[in-house]
Amino acid sequence: MITNTLRRLGRVELIEAGDGRSSKLLAPQDAVSIIEGLDRVRPFDAVILRSFEVCREAAVRGSFGDRLWSCYVLEPERDMASPYHRADLAHIAMASRVVAVQSPQMRDLFCSIVPEAAGQMVLLPPAIPDDSHGRSDPDRIVRRLLYTGKFDPFYGIDHLVDVFLSLRREFADLRFEVFGDKFTQAPEGRAYEPRIREILSSTNGVVWRGALPREQTRRRMLQGGIGLSIWDYRHGSRLNDLVVSTKLLDYAAVGLPVVLTRTASQEELLGSDYPLFVSHPQETEARVRDALSDPAVYGEAARRTWAAGRRFTYSRVYQALRPVLRSASPAARAALG
Repeated sequence: MITNTLRRLGRVELIEAGDGRSSKLLAPQDAVSIIEGLDRVRPFDAVILRSFEVCREAAVRGSFGDRLWSCYVLEPERDMASPYHRADLAHIAMASRVVAVQSPQMRDLFCSIVPEAAGQMVLLPPAIPDDSHGRSDPDRIVRRLLYTGKFDPFYGIDHLVDVFLSLRREFADLRFEVFGDKFTQAPEGRAYEPRIREILSSTNGVVWRGALPREQTRRRMLQGGIGLSIWDYRHGSRLNDLVVSTKLLDYAAVGLPVVLTRTASQEELLGSDYPLFVSHPQETEARVRDALSDPAVYGEAARRTWAAGRRFTYSRVYQALRPVLRSASPAARAALG
């Protein structure tokens, strides 16, 4: 679905890895080898890579010189206290022209681990389209819950279904629409995916729409409802508190009220007095009930998320990144003007 959008863009070339028939993910070594081969034929101005494993592989090989941009290498599932991991992060930073992180909080953490990287840090948050439009009537309550994104115990989709079923006793017309089809490797093993698939497919009132193109998902969300983004720290690291949540931005792009976990970064975006924060998953039902019952709460939350999202449009993020892009090479400076 994402690649369909990329294929419509000018000056963007998608490279098929392998024969195109396998859905198996590329190993980091294979991915870097493919990019090295392309670079030998037509050298790149910059090589922008994402994830710790891929960036570490590129840093070890040293094939891209000072053209390497390492993005999002701080990963919540990794042990920040490990001296071996810290040494790997330092190696990545020293091999990179740029180290990109999502948020100021992530930048500060990285610099505390690798102080020498301070001059290379760039903020590159997730972004949403400029042409997004919020609902014309944000105060009108739409009794529909919405979840977009991947399925992982950290996001507690099974708990959200339980919340929905409980609230449906009070709000008989309540619906729950779920978007996405990506399952992570859960700690409970292979039983997780079949269990969640069964819950989403068989629960009365739940509509699981699976993977849809982004535009179709956006049109569905524009019809209104309450977005859900609840984190269960029994299944994930507190390092997640430092990220800019893509779930929140997807909901904010259309001005939906969101019931979400209170974190320092999300308080910074929405304000500490945002009415639909929860400090624990068990508070979810009460906050959803507030939004379903009170147009003032529903409307205020919708306006807050919409305003927060305007800070993360493609044009805003690009303007902040433009000086760094211009410094990549003479060709880049000429192209960007």
